Amino acid sequence: MELENKPVVVEFGCGTGRTLIPLIERGYFSIGVDLSLPMLEQMSRNFLETFGHPPNHESLISIQANFVELEGLADDCCDHGVCLFSTLGMIAGSNHRRRFLDHARRTICEGGVFVLHAHNLWQQLRHPGGWSWFAGHVIDVARGRCELGDRFSRYRNISEMFVHSFRKRELESLLNDAGFNVETWHRVEDRQQSTATVGWVLVCR
Repeated sequence: MELENKPVVVEFGCGTGRTLIPLIERGYFSIGVDLSLPMLEQMSRNFLETFGHPPNHESLISIQANFVELEGLADDCCDHGVCLFSTLGMIAGSNHRRRFLDHARRTICEGGVFVLHAHNLWQQLRHPGGWSWFAGHVIDVARGRCELGDRFSRYRNISEMFVHSFRKRELESLLNDAGFNVETWHRVEDRQQSTATVGWVLVCR
């Protein structure tokens, strides 16, 4: 699909537009999807600051939506898709993550690129007290209190933010089940220790 000769890209979890606005500058028509209305409003303000006029239907559409309820997006409506900043990991429940990826695959045209970021579960063991946390975490998983990889951590001004970290095989299986093929794994490295993989950026089709 192309809109006035512009390729269409959708970002799931667009936030304030730090990915979409540069893509618009490069000639993409963008669809920004986020659950947070304040984030979408800030993206509109950032768009105005960058381009000197409010967003219009020739460049950007903003959609407030829950990622597991994306029935309003038509099949094959986008050429490419983006899901960065561990947005997939912010979806609680493996069944909900599968549902979201099914929607993502449905909305992206055959052959389109889907770029995804996720955290690596095993990097948690490198933190102080990591092994103690993991031992308690395994017990919670065995008791059915959570799924392996679930955790709550402080993020900016949010004291208890849910993030699911993935095992590599788990992540690939989720994507394959949704109909994506992972073409490339790009390691996200620790700034102080380049040999530590804290996550990945995946390029899928």
